[in-house]
Amino acid sequence: MITVSLDRSSPTPLYQQLYLAIRKMISAGTIERGEKLPSKRTLATHLKVSVITVESAYAQLSDEGYIYARPGSGFYVEPLLPGGSPAKEETPQPKSRKKEVPEPLYTYDYTTSGTDISSFPFTVWQHLSRETLSRPAANLLAPCPSAGTYELR
Repeated sequence: MITVSLDRSSPTPLYQQLYLAIRKMISAGTIERGEKLPSKRTLATHLKVSVITVESAYAQLSDEGYIYARPGSGFYVEPLLPGGSPAKEETPQPKSRKKEVPEPLYTYDYTTSGTDISSFPFTVWQHLSRETLSRPAANLLAPCPSAGTYELR
């Protein structure tokens, strides 16, 4: 069982203290690679902290590659490199067969700051907007089909 002394008066959160202690044990080899860690509930009961505290510490250790979860089994320690950092097993990437794609004839910049104002038909848009908005309000405020009002498409 992992025994850690947590300082409840410290400004450092309990989950952070637990995370640092477990990480130190893994790096020092006190907890060996492949070893199963106690369940969140068991460790929380043993240390007299909430399950959320242990869960947060385990999540951070997992995110940094020190431990991994086996669904339905628990958390296990990852193998370490000689420097003490976690060794992630690299899965070989399949070689991709990329076809050469020809460059497009037209390129468009859809960012808000990159709009080409000179090619936008403002007068047509203004005319259609006025025509649509000048109709009785009951038509525009009435429930419309899921695809939207035809005139506004």
